[in-house]
Amino acid sequence: MSVAARCAVFSVLLISAELGIGQPGDSDARAKLVGVWVGYAVEGKGESPDKGPVKVELTITKDTITGIGLKGNERNDLGIGTYTVKLGKAPFELDGDKMTGNPNRKEVWVGIYELNGDTLKWCVARKKRATTFETGGGAFLLILKRQAK
Repeated sequence: MSVAARCAVFSVLLISAELGIGQPGDSDARAKLVGVWVGYAVEGKGESPDKGPVKVELTITKDTITGIGLKGNERNDLGIGTYTVKLGKAPFELDGDKMTGNPNRKEVWVGIYELNGDTLKWCVARKKRATTFETGGGAFLLILKRQAK
């Protein structure tokens, strides 16, 4: 994965969250996403979910997502941001706003997600929402396992 791609993945992980208001199932969606998740930005369709070029830890609360990059014993702070969840027809949407140093500027990331037990798949990109869970076209696929609630 190129340096630019890694930077983009790290930017995606700088997302934290506030769920959309008034959507059916918001409370359930929030409760299901809360926890500490560890996994990888994977290649392709995630055929090898337990390895990838970037290992990450996301801590999702009802209001935020905080990202940590993991490399050996190093833990690199990837930041925090806000998110919205849109339920309805699958795949569900999970979008994030990366907090930046400038309060008048934010990075918006659009994505889809799937939650199956303690496995979270999140495919996210800057400009165009993915329609399938696979890398390409600027999209990154994260496959994460819940470590704790």
